[in-house]
Amino acid sequence: MSIKQRIKLGVYTAAKLTGMFKLSRFLMRRRLMILCYHGFQYSDEANFRPIMFMDKQRFAQRLDLISRGKYPVLPLSEGVLRLKKGTLPANTVVITIDDGFYSTLDLAAPLLQEYGFPATLYVTSYYATKGTPVFPLLIQYLFWKTECTNLDLSDHPWFPAKTVDLCNHHATRQAIQQIMDYGMAHCDEPGRQKICAEVAATLNLDFETIKTGRGLSLLTPGELDQLEAFGIDLQLHTHRHSFPANDPEQAHREIQDNRNVLEKIPGHRLEHFCYPSGIWTPGLFRY
Repeated sequence: MSIKQRIKLGVYTAAKLTGMFKLSRFLMRRRLMILCYHGFQYSDEANFRPIMFMDKQRFAQRLDLISRGKYPVLPLSEGVLRLKKGTLPANTVVITIDDGFYSTLDLAAPLLQEYGFPATLYVTSYYATKGTPVFPLLIQYLFWKTECTNLDLSDHPWFPAKTVDLCNHHATRQAIQQIMDYGMAHCDEPGRQKICAEVAATLNLDFETIKTGRGLSLLTPGELDQLEAFGIDLQLHTHRHSFPANDPEQAHREIQDNRNVLEKIPGHRLEHFCYPSGIWTPGLFRY
């Protein structure tokens, strides 16, 4: 545990012992509390990106805490409606999950069903239709996971530098960004996956194992269709995880492309939208 984590734990422990948790629950009783998650860990994803991935056991502990605390858990639509009507039960919780990682179905959904908790999954649909790992995320993961200290990419047209000193954090970040930029600007999805395979091989990593493990992949439309049985509804999150405030046409296209993929699954219009990365401006509300 890091020093920062120890300090944070100490503050929370002190708050609990002094009754601040009970006070907070009382003060927040008329508000709708929304808990947001992303992906869940198979191997080392939570170490790679702790803000995005959570260990299954920790998620189970969170759900158990909600259950033991007798917090009402409502579907998103019902929670929002009852908040507007003023009929929201005290300390109501809504559970949401962003993006649509495969682990949502494989790891999180059974736990939610076990506790009888509904949830909403905001799905970004481009990689759901492709069935491949998320390219920018995978490139970053490969550089994080490798034990190599140098990277030789001199034989690859998509990287201008010959070698990269991976002990130099600035040079490593620059290399990652250049590879991602090239792949997004000049390649189709098979081309991007080819880059990932070549980077993995150069970094002495097993690309096929990472790919088939699906820790960095999204649910396919057929898999998304299975979530209804677990009490999880689908909602909008853009097609390419992008919602540019300065490009109204692209912003509109992101939502429409997202609708075109997702609304075929439940067979009805989706009503809720989550801004990718939580980034928004008031001018975007009209979409």
